Amino acid sequence: MIKSTGDPRIVQWICERAGGFFIRNPRSHWPHPFSVIPATNTIVQEFADLLSVIASAAADNHISEKEAQSIRARWEDLKSVTEGFVSCCEQGNFRAIREGETPGRRPG
Repeated sequence: MIKSTGDPRIVQWICERAGGFFIRNPRSHWPHPFSVIPATNTIVQEFADLLSVIASAAADNHISEKEAQSIRARWEDLKSVTEGFVSCCEQGNFRAIREGETPGRRPG
């Protein structure tokens, strides 16, 4: 479906309606393994970023629609980065994370 439309939002919508979420499978053709420490730091930083967005949104004891959307976006990023991390763990190869090629991650 994504290949036909070029738009992953359709699949994301279907997954949400089914009670789940869509995460792209990471690329798995990296020739050399890299250290787990930078990969671990990446996932920890993504989690810290999510917590920061949540803390900022909740500071006034109210979460607006815009803040909720921001939290959702960071949560989706964290799920994607985590899936990439787990895949790299399974493969024993962390080059993609080190080079910023984390699957499913939004630019910026």
